[in-house]
Amino acid sequence: MELDTCIHYERKLGYWAGVLPICDRSVVRRTFWTLHGHPRGLPTLKPEALPNEPNAFTNIRPVHFRQFLAIQTLRWAIIFFWATQILKTLSRYTLGLKLLLKYPQVFTVGAFTHRGPTEKQVAEGSFEMWFVGKGYRKDGETGDLKVTEVVTKVKGPESCYITSAIGIVQCAMLCLHSRDILPVGGVLTTASAFGGANIQGLLEDRGLSFEHISTGINATNGPQYENSIVTLKPWVAYSLPIIFLITILILFVFVLFISFS
Repeated sequence: MELDTCIHYERKLGYWAGVLPICDRSVVRRTFWTLHGHPRGLPTLKPEALPNEPNAFTNIRPVHFRQFLAIQTLRWAIIFFWATQILKTLSRYTLGLKLLLKYPQVFTVGAFTHRGPTEKQVAEGSFEMWFVGKGYRKDGETGDLKVTEVVTKVKGPESCYITSAIGIVQCAMLCLHSRDILPVGGVLTTASAFGGANIQGLLEDRGLSFEHISTGINATNGPQYENSIVTLKPWVAYSLPIIFLITILILFVFVLFISFS
């Protein structure tokens, strides 16, 4: 997809965005592979202990998943783009990894350091994630396929230290108290292991919120969201800082020339 290699501006949200170079995409893909291969649900220790309502993952279908970081200004979006490219390049080599571990603040433009956040920063931190799902739904009357968009939002306290700890503890509590309704075993993602055990309710009790924002259906068969996106090609993101530096250098030389003439 084009959005994987460029910065884009979402007019509806008013933010620039770039792809996050983290493992969430592969985790989501592995979750869908697992669930799609078990249409009746993963085998559990005691199937009779499961609730009577249908499994939420019974009708699961594979999807294309992308995760982006929303950035308010173009300047920081370009800095983020350069930082991610440096991370991707250096992380492929042993020497690059050593440099990243020794000087993280240099190669991440100050985003990561060896010091870590203060307790006040963690207490004041929070996160907000928007999920925009686009697909097709068959019309019950005409049988035509209509483009459907579902928007949801998840938010909670600081993600790395507080929310991660909350999630780990609740998963452990499910293993302790609800083992009978969990999958028999194996290497599973969090969603495929605990998705059918009401982990969402437990997380909501600990301060996270899961909100359904909207569901929209368009009569046309073509995707509608492209008109709301402005893309900034990689070569533009690479060239803008270089042009800026050349301009500064030219101005500096011009000022020196004026001063000594």
